[in-house]
Amino acid sequence: MFMPKFKRCLIELGGADPNAGLGFTLNPKSNPKYRVCAVEPGSAAHTAGLRLNDILVELNGRSVR
Repeated sequence: MFMPKFKRCLIELGGADPNAGLGFTLNPKSNPKYRVCAVEPGSAAHTAGLRLNDILVELNGRSVR
């Protein structure tokens, strides 16, 4: 039976530009729905370890399911 590996990525906004965002994009048409389709190199998401095809399961302590 396949068991997915889970990793925890803590992504925090910071820096001088409050509009910089987190640096990742989700594809709402993918299955599962919260699959990462792009991560900007050097962004907060990339620094935290988020990678292409990771699946978001929680945001700000709340389940996205």
